[in-house]
Amino acid sequence: MMKKLAVIGSSGGNLFYLGGNQPINLLEEIDQQCERNGCSLEAVQYIAANRSLDRVKPGTCATLYTWKNGTIITGKRRQLESVNEEANRLDDGIAEKIRSGQIDGLVLISADPSGVNRAAVGAAVEKKIPIVGTGGTSMAHVESIGGHVVGSSGTTGTTNRTRALTVISYLCAYWNMSSHSAHIQWKRLNPTGILTAGLPAFIALAIIHTAAEYFPSHETIQLLQLVVACIPVLLAVLSAKQISDLNEVTLIAALIAGFFANKAGVLGGIAAGLAAGALSSYLLLVCTRKKIPITTSNLIAGALSGIIPGIIINLVLARFLSFVQNGMVQCINNLINWNGLLVGAFSGLFIWLSLLKKGYHALILPIILIEIAQAGTSFFGAIDMICLVAIAAGVNTALWVLHHRKDAAAKKGLVMNVCYGTFVESIYPYFKNRAILIATLMSAVLSGMLVGFLNLRGTAYVPFIAAPFLSSAPTIFILVMTEATVLSFIFVLIASQVVRNASVD
Repeated sequence: MMKKLAVIGSSGGNLFYLGGNQPINLLEEIDQQCERNGCSLEAVQYIAANRSLDRVKPGTCATLYTWKNGTIITGKRRQLESVNEEANRLDDGIAEKIRSGQIDGLVLISADPSGVNRAAVGAAVEKKIPIVGTGGTSMAHVESIGGHVVGSSGTTGTTNRTRALTVISYLCAYWNMSSHSAHIQWKRLNPTGILTAGLPAFIALAIIHTAAEYFPSHETIQLLQLVVACIPVLLAVLSAKQISDLNEVTLIAALIAGFFANKAGVLGGIAAGLAAGALSSYLLLVCTRKKIPITTSNLIAGALSGIIPGIIINLVLARFLSFVQNGMVQCINNLINWNGLLVGAFSGLFIWLSLLKKGYHALILPIILIEIAQAGTSFFGAIDMICLVAIAAGVNTALWVLHHRKDAAAKKGLVMNVCYGTFVESIYPYFKNRAILIATLMSAVLSGMLVGFLNLRGTAYVPFIAAPFLSSAPTIFILVMTEATVLSFIFVLIASQVVRNASVD
């Protein structure tokens, strides 16, 4: 049977700085936890002031938030005294609902049980319905007057999400209902998505790496080392967020774990984040089931979930994970040293096939980022820039010329590829013409051979003008980029002429 709840309270004193000044977010979090756990909101009376209620002054303004037909209703912003008068009338209405059995449980958020919440709290005490909430002073007062408090805590160290999660879990435990508040979201896990989400950081690393090479000094080397150390921390945060939805608690746990595991590289950061995210959700669930106060639960979940996996990876797994990461990069280097022409030709063809078959972001891009994390530049980054972006720019230019400079799509694709190093997909529609597809792939194979033979390294997702300066050999990189663009331009023009002549015949 669906349990109906009422939420009463205010933005409070200390709570004001811990999410109480975000009433919509707080109430939505409580509503979402209710939906997950077989409960529903029946009534809301929440006063949000424009400053901490510990520092009320004449002229303090506030807004009254209520609930109607499953929707949060925001009242007008007025003087606190006027809002309190309206809240008193609403308090009487909630008390009547409690006495008539329309409300099964009461949630207090920094409430005022001797003031604007007196009627509702009194009715809850009278009917012996379970009461949960945060705000040490108010909850202590409710217990002192005989309230049936089944879970309470202060507000320090809590967030709107963990606050909502915990108070609903307390009620579920009281009613012997299965709690689905804190759970590990393994279905959301996408390991390649973790790396791609961190792309801006890898580009920053490539830029700092280049700066350290052009302007070698103690300061630039230190800056490079700092950025390299930050990458695993960032990946730990991105990893943890994929499987845990505890907001600040997840963030803190992941930061701690990533910091301890940063010498394990990219793989260590990801492993640390996943472990921290999973452990934080598990520990918070255990704490709520044991009715440990929310503040303590947050401290346990946030601190231990970061320290435990971070130290284990640092002391036990770091060497192995670094070995795996180094091995991946070294394997690419060995293949190029073995036969750069063959490897380059295959890579130029394969990167296009992976893109067309939707495998680029799952395979190629993670390899590029791991290479950049290891060395600052990437072989597959050079393949991406030359065999994808430069060739797409050449194809777009040829199509624009063939269509007498009236093809807006080709022009836009050219500008995007040259100025931003992305939007290779702009030439996809033209691949319906097999001749253009074959011309593109031939250009990629030949350009890839040059990249492999010259053992070029670079960075993807940067403008044409920046790509050479973020490469291992700027002058040669410019020449090969130009070759790829011109070659694809010529091949598409020839292919189009051959098709035109064949159709005339």
